[in-house]
Amino acid sequence: MQNGCPLPFNEDYRLAVLRSYRILDSEAEPAFDRLVRLAAELAEVPVALISLIDQERQWFKAKVGLDVAETPRDISFCQHAIMRSDPLIVPDASQDPRFADNPLVTGEMHLRFYAGFPLTVPEGVRLGTLCMVDFAPRPAGLSPALIGRLKDVAASITSEMALRRSLLEARADTSARVQRAERLAADAEAAKHRFLSMAGHELRTPLTGILGLCELMEAEIHGPIGNPRYREFVESIHSCGTRLHQTVERILTYARAAADEFELNESAFDPLDIVRAVAATVLPVTGRGDVTVQFEECGPAAWLYADRGQFEHMVAQLLDNAIKFSHCNATVRIAIERDVERGLTVAVHDQGRGVDTRRIEELKRAFVQADEGDARSHEGMGLGLPIVDRLARMHGADLLLDRRNGDGTTARLVFPAYRLRAPAPAAAGSRLSLAS
Repeated sequence: MQNGCPLPFNEDYRLAVLRSYRILDSEAEPAFDRLVRLAAELAEVPVALISLIDQERQWFKAKVGLDVAETPRDISFCQHAIMRSDPLIVPDASQDPRFADNPLVTGEMHLRFYAGFPLTVPEGVRLGTLCMVDFAPRPAGLSPALIGRLKDVAASITSEMALRRSLLEARADTSARVQRAERLAADAEAAKHRFLSMAGHELRTPLTGILGLCELMEAEIHGPIGNPRYREFVESIHSCGTRLHQTVERILTYARAAADEFELNESAFDPLDIVRAVAATVLPVTGRGDVTVQFEECGPAAWLYADRGQFEHMVAQLLDNAIKFSHCNATVRIAIERDVERGLTVAVHDQGRGVDTRRIEELKRAFVQADEGDARSHEGMGLGLPIVDRLARMHGADLLLDRRNGDGTTARLVFPAYRLRAPAPAAAGSRLSLAS
């Protein structure tokens, strides 16, 4: 018994089931509002409620004609209604000994007629009621036909509750799966970066030794090699070792960038001077003597405030890609555009076959290459653009790739306007010749 009202024999289980529906204190929902309005219209009553009986209260999921959200359980009619499987019909509460002294009857509400239809869920317990209230007695109660229709409404309410819980569980399950997948992906990414860093460092030391020995042998510091074929072998070893060393350095750079281990060492400099110097270094290394590099510059004089070394690295990578993917006897154009509102753009345009526009964003991911498959025409691990993208974002800049009319690919580094600075006094009075 609770305050003179018997409790369901399975009350603890009933309350556990009620809480499993996660519906108590939830926001209003149109489906339940529509059903309670339908019940009020069918029964022609001023008050209709979807009432859920909690341990100490009855809480209203939906209501018509009542402002309060809940009332104490010990004065509720609905706590009596959940004790039975059939509807509880009270024609005149003032004449019913169970309710005659109830504050809802004797107080301001002046409740007289009550009809409560139990909400029985698939677990076999009654969580609450669809109840209807009138302030005048109804000696005739409700007709059998109306009772049947209101039972259907109550059944629709429990179906909606079950559907609602299923959707919540599905969302929770999906959310948990997504979170788990994200954790696994983050762990895998971290493990990949640790491996790359460890492998890079392990490879760097012996490679440095190999290259050093090759250089000593090429210099013949202990006398002539002898057979000229051996010199060719040494040169090949040195060339392959140099290429492998560059790959290792690129792996280490990517691992550091991905782990956010870089710190910006910023200063102001003329970007065109840096671009020219980078081009003079990169072009001979590529072995593409048939490719010409041209420079273009527009906009008001301004210097870039950034990490000079990282800027050099970004430009070198973009220029190396442009030269590598250009056709024979091609011209690679490097354009620097300054704009006080849009910032500074360094655009590197090649004359290759261009990239598939559907794969542009994909190319910014590590180990993805423009040429894939068994017959790739260019070497590389697919780390160049991801490194540039990381370094650009560290500067608040964007790496943009686009293909124009099948005429090659343009890679743009777009630095924000706040990174522009007035040029140094010695450089402000003169402009460099753009011919190259």
